[in-house]
Amino acid sequence: MARRQPARQRRAPRPRPSAVRLTLRGWIFLVSAIGLAVLAYTTGNQQVLLVALLLVSLLVAASVLVRVRRLRLAATRSVEPAVVAAGTTARVTLVVRNLSTVRAAAASWSDSLPWPPHTSPPGCLPALARARASAGNTATVTYQLTPPARGVVEIGPLRIDTADPFRLVRCTSTVAGREDLVVAPRVYQLESGALSSASGDGSVVAIQRSTTGNEDDLMTREYRRGDALRRVHWRASARHGELMVRQEEQRSLPVARVLIDTQRTGYPDAAGGRATATTSECFEWVVSMAASLGVHLVDSGYGLQVVESGARQLEPVTSTVGLLAGLAGIALCEPRGATEAGKSGGGPMFAIVASPTDDTIEWMLRQRKPYDRAAALLVGSPAHVVERFALAGWQYQAVEPNDDPATVWRRLLAQGAEVRTRGSS
Repeated sequence: MARRQPARQRRAPRPRPSAVRLTLRGWIFLVSAIGLAVLAYTTGNQQVLLVALLLVSLLVAASVLVRVRRLRLAATRSVEPAVVAAGTTARVTLVVRNLSTVRAAAASWSDSLPWPPHTSPPGCLPALARARASAGNTATVTYQLTPPARGVVEIGPLRIDTADPFRLVRCTSTVAGREDLVVAPRVYQLESGALSSASGDGSVVAIQRSTTGNEDDLMTREYRRGDALRRVHWRASARHGELMVRQEEQRSLPVARVLIDTQRTGYPDAAGGRATATTSECFEWVVSMAASLGVHLVDSGYGLQVVESGARQLEPVTSTVGLLAGLAGIALCEPRGATEAGKSGGGPMFAIVASPTDDTIEWMLRQRKPYDRAAALLVGSPAHVVERFALAGWQYQAVEPNDDPATVWRRLLAQGAEVRTRGSS
């Protein structure tokens, strides 16, 4: 399993207070003062007017006090884990430090979020000692968040609300700036099975076992001066029309390939087919299944290649964390000729598509090398797409966007077992 990347931290700029606002109590005082002033003028009662002026004076004094005692704080934010899957919970830690030479009074805080209700639950920030104090000038607050959908989003800024002792006015300061949060697609636990279990053998072994049943890791190459005649492979020589000799092949890590269609034309449900659409229900299923399958294959001992039909958006897979981070930001792109080919590793191949164009289907079918195991997951695909993969000899499963990926994978494993049983009989 890949090492977890450390959470990024970013120091925020100094707070920028917003305009002073009245609290509910402050509004009650203001309305009461206006009412008393009107009553005083209509009745000629000077004592009532003095009470109104007293209420207004309290509001003015509270506003001045809040402005004079404005906070000078700094904060750092960290998120654990650094890459969180949609629908799961992450822990956000904020370390707040007092930069002022005077004591900072207790305040309330909340962190801004990009999804409803657009803020974290409010919390209480304890009073902080002055900056030069030996202790007590920092406080650590935490909260949990659960992103509803994948993507690279911004959280923050941290808002600190201060108020006067009478809670008549309040002032909000932004302390920590915005920070990127990588929300990966949801990952489902997939069962192990014959379709995905790695044997530890290389591609040459898989091919030769299928053709000759030989347990030796052998392949052939052209004859070179000095090669022993006992190493000549006569059947291969007759097939190629020149002398071919046996060559030992080292065992290698099997490589699995996952092909995904990222072209907007392959998803009619992408916001009604508009050219500006960036996602669709079917595409989200494709991305989630690609993430689940990729993690499962890597954990099963495979090298992994994720190949896109559209413009390349993903970096080569070096870890599951990198894979999930890349899939967090993947989006539908403009159609283009799919020409990129994955490197055949003799391992299984999986195509995850919805309604690909004929060119995309042909490109995917060409990726399959002889004796490669191939399976297609077809999300809401029309009949002609299903027929193309079936006629090409691929295993396939018809999928709906609300199907559970773990259940679909279980059906695919059962189908593979049934095919092998019929083949052996």
